[in-house]
Amino acid sequence: MAKKGRSPKQLEARIAQLEQELDQLRQQEPERNELLAPNEKLSHALLSTSHCAYFEWRDSSHEVNYSPNGVELLGYKTGEQDCNQTFVNSRIDERDRDKVLSLFKRAIETGEAYSTECRFLCKNGYSRWFSLHTNVLRKNAQGGAAHIIGSLTDIDMIKREQLFASKRAESGQWLSRTLRHLFEDSSDEAITNTLQSLGEKIKVERITLRILNHLTDSFSIHSMWQSTQFPQMGAEFDHIAIQKFPLLQKIVTDNKAYVCEDINTEQPVDAPVVKRLKDTGVCSYAIIPLRYQGKTDAVLTLSCYTPSKQWRERDVEGATALGEALNHCIRRQEITQTLKERDVRYSYAMEASRDGIWDLSLPAGHLYLSPSYHRMLGYEVGELEEDWRFFEKHLLHPDDLDYVRNLYADALSHGQDIVTCEIRLKHKAGHYLWVYSRAKYCEKNSDGKYTRCVGINVNITQFKEDQAALRQAKIEATSANQTKNEFLARMSHEIRTPMNAIIGMGHLLKDTLLSQQQLSYLNNIDESAEALLHIIDDILDFSKMESGKLILENSHFDLDSIFEQLSHDVKVKAEEKTIELIFDIAHDVPRFIRGDALRVQQILFNLVDNAIKFTDKKGEVTIKARKLAEEKDSVEIEFAIIDNGIGIEPALLNGLFDPFTQVDGSSSRRFGGTGLGLTICKYLADQMEGDLNVESTPRKGSCFTFSAKFDRSQMGERPVQAEPQRYNNLRTLIVDDHTSALDILRKTATSLKLIVDTCESAKEAIKRLELADEDPDGRYQLILMDYNMPEISGLDGAELIHLNRDIHHKPKVILISNYRKGEIEVDRPLNHIDGFISKPVTQSRLLDSIAVAFGESLFEDSVNPQGSTFETSEPDTNPLEGINVLLAEDNLVNQKVAVGILKKKGVNVTIANNGKEAVETLYSTPANTFAAILMDMEMPEMDGYQATRTIRQGHHCASIPIIAMTAHAMPGDRERCLSTGMDDYITKPVKPPLLYKTLAEYVGTANRKIPGKHH
Repeated sequence: MAKKGRSPKQLEARIAQLEQELDQLRQQEPERNELLAPNEKLSHALLSTSHCAYFEWRDSSHEVNYSPNGVELLGYKTGEQDCNQTFVNSRIDERDRDKVLSLFKRAIETGEAYSTECRFLCKNGYSRWFSLHTNVLRKNAQGGAAHIIGSLTDIDMIKREQLFASKRAESGQWLSRTLRHLFEDSSDEAITNTLQSLGEKIKVERITLRILNHLTDSFSIHSMWQSTQFPQMGAEFDHIAIQKFPLLQKIVTDNKAYVCEDINTEQPVDAPVVKRLKDTGVCSYAIIPLRYQGKTDAVLTLSCYTPSKQWRERDVEGATALGEALNHCIRRQEITQTLKERDVRYSYAMEASRDGIWDLSLPAGHLYLSPSYHRMLGYEVGELEEDWRFFEKHLLHPDDLDYVRNLYADALSHGQDIVTCEIRLKHKAGHYLWVYSRAKYCEKNSDGKYTRCVGINVNITQFKEDQAALRQAKIEATSANQTKNEFLARMSHEIRTPMNAIIGMGHLLKDTLLSQQQLSYLNNIDESAEALLHIIDDILDFSKMESGKLILENSHFDLDSIFEQLSHDVKVKAEEKTIELIFDIAHDVPRFIRGDALRVQQILFNLVDNAIKFTDKKGEVTIKARKLAEEKDSVEIEFAIIDNGIGIEPALLNGLFDPFTQVDGSSSRRFGGTGLGLTICKYLADQMEGDLNVESTPRKGSCFTFSAKFDRSQMGERPVQAEPQRYNNLRTLIVDDHTSALDILRKTATSLKLIVDTCESAKEAIKRLELADEDPDGRYQLILMDYNMPEISGLDGAELIHLNRDIHHKPKVILISNYRKGEIEVDRPLNHIDGFISKPVTQSRLLDSIAVAFGESLFEDSVNPQGSTFETSEPDTNPLEGINVLLAEDNLVNQKVAVGILKKKGVNVTIANNGKEAVETLYSTPANTFAAILMDMEMPEMDGYQATRTIRQGHHCASIPIIAMTAHAMPGDRERCLSTGMDDYITKPVKPPLLYKTLAEYVGTANRKIPGKHH
């Protein structure tokens, strides 16, 4: 055995030195007979080395004699074994015995020395490697050996390192060869063969490669190899949901190979997994996570069914490297398959497509045209020359040649690599196709110039034909739309002109003595005329919507006035069906805001009118207002109109806002209408940055909700000064026969810190007052009484309270009604009433009425803000009294209507039958004779437009106020009038209040003249 501390290289050097010394001794004493005599110097020198033993053979004895230390080389102590030929031969490893004996026999026969390496079995049962060298010292007459000497040197460490290196090199070569084959062939069969080769190489019985399935989040078997002499695993091992096994999941995600050399030992793997492995006979195993693009997405499992397997590190490393390669192969398979499928799809798509792909080599001018390109032009593949010059000469339309050349040249000069154009290509049949071409320059040479251009051409002939047809259709549609607008304008004018006469004459007729029956007939005429006018307005609004000319105004207005006007406009219809109108206005809703008051009124009226129309008798309609949101300069308000009427079927809700759609569209429908009202309301809400929605239940009612955004008014939300402390805790009795209205009144009064009681009739109110009169602390100081109640009205109730002698302390009485105060006073004086509120009852209105009732003023003097459309009372003075107005009107009836309306305000009217006559009349009178001109637009000889331009361009009264009073109410008519030089615009039929108000804005006391005779 080798001494400790000597390296393999030192041992080899020492062996070489000893062999050299032996050769020298042989040359000096060739006839020496006793090589191993113990008393000689050489024997002592040789035996002093413990890593070598010597032997000799002579033909005289035919025996091999060994040095005594030979037993030590085999792990025995000196004297423990006799180092003779029999012992040494018995210790030769079975694998090398025949070779060693054969070489020794040949040396005897031929006299030739030899050297070899062999293994001897040591005392511990393991074999060690030795180097065996022989020399022939003397030969016999036949040439055979007569005397042989030899040495036996321990080279186990050196040999094992050589074998280890050899095996490592062999393993490396195997791995390299396997990887090379694998990347040359990555089929499923090759992958399985690789697993088999790996299993046989590192001596395991089963190898499984599992791939992460991202859909199921589990590892599924992709490839597997197993030795046929062991049982197959069950199906439960095909899929492993890794999230169910946290310990196994940790091993996989840690990305480190885990080796279990004995399955019966404790291990960091989930017990169910270990049990499965044991049940199938696995003795040891290795788990190797595999990564792809930085993430673990595969696992290689190696299982051994034989006990006591030594898991060498290099085997695990090799398996890891091979597993990574296998995983990459599988991913390459997926990518290859995806590319194949993509190529197939592309091929199929191009076969099915009518589009064409082309590829142009710029230096050579070679042009590739795809099969679909050939088909697009009517050719078979091969019929077209693949040359750019042929393309330009025979396929491209001559008129497009310069265009294409310049386009592509400009793109190159400006560094643009994408070029698009529309060109014409000649079909085989002779006609031309319109083609959309999109090309890209690519692949530059060493000079930086493009060498290739590829593109796709799409046949857009049909599109071009459709486009031309569309242009023609658009021209025709524009012409038709213009014709329609002209027709609507003509019809509007023709209808409004007699409507103005009908309504105007009715207005004048009411000032004459009429019987009750005549008055009833006249009211019916008014209602029918107003209904017809409403239809006309809807049609005109719809026309404005379609043309985009419905523009909203933005001026200050009083929201309370809108509600009051709304109540006034619908009260007659509501009373006819005994429907209760309920206003529920939240206290934080601002009173003064900026927006289009007329359009808000239009939406509310339309929705409330519909609610009344579709609500049965004795129902109720509630108008709610809530503040949704507010910002620094704006406020968003939500309005809701709720009824308990017939409701709407769900199937009809989706198309409810479509034009000309009605809930009941049958020919025998009960309710009238054009079907445009809700469409217009929806459009107006959108224009106000809001929305209009509906919720409805058949036979239970509907709720229409619309929101709108308004600008804040500089007048403030409410014109209320500080609320006086003396009205806190004012004992108040509210009287109303309608429960919902009573509840809203109670909430409004309570918000003002009034102490509120309620009752539902005047009779009950009188009883309460009588009882309360006896209690000083319980006496009522204020009564809020509804006007319209059964049995005893609010007005009659107030009178009974005043005449009741049992009520000594009379409270203040405020009457609440849908009517305005003046409308009630026509039939009966409002005696015994201290205050009056026309619905809706808002917080500010109630507080104002209380102050009036108690003889105090808690509010600033307030007038309707500038621009408000709604008047709550008649002005105290008449600014129109005595002024002279020139009326240009060709219709005799409309002349009479205008004169009659203006005469009621003391206005003197001079009539001109056309525009020319109006100009002549103005020029023939002194300056400032007329305060204003009311100008019709459509008149013979000279229309209103030309007359206005003539007056504005003249030098006599060029700045006189001119107000258009016309039946032209189409989109753009107002703008056209104002751009001509007119100051304002009123549509027919003329509403007297609006006419008075408009005239008052343009005339003053300085313009008044002595009344004269009108024409």
